[in-house]
Amino acid sequence: MTPTKLQQLLVARLPEAQGIASAEVWPQRPYGLTVALAGGASVHWMVTGASGVAPTIERKEPDQAEFPDLTTSPVKVADIELALQATILRAAEGVLRVSRYSTRPEPPAVVFGLTVDCSDGWRLFVSAVGTSSGPGDRVRPVAAGATV
Repeated sequence: MTPTKLQQLLVARLPEAQGIASAEVWPQRPYGLTVALAGGASVHWMVTGASGVAPTIERKEPDQAEFPDLTTSPVKVADIELALQATILRAAEGVLRVSRYSTRPEPPAVVFGLTVDCSDGWRLFVSAVGTSSGPGDRVRPVAAGATV
């Protein structure tokens, strides 16, 4: 799965999660994605990847991730990260595993995001770039413990 295909999948399927108003292409970043919540706030993401680097493993049973409650305010960015994971695991074929950055004992510099390993050898990265409180608001950097 390429970065473009993952971006398209999230645009099409992420709005099925309760509390997400829309998922749209964010043109400020390559393969950018804006996830808008029903309350008006948004989290901006970027999808990147490399082909031929995902480990060759077999996924015997599909992993599952429950959709979090995104209808209350404020919403944790970690919960939106979980919604991304749940959407990918339910909707994408050929995904071997999806790991969340925020649940790692020592999260990377990009505090919120995902690593997606695919059976075709692609390893994709979905990284939180920033948040905004509504349309037209400036994008602010995202930090550990962030809410929108």
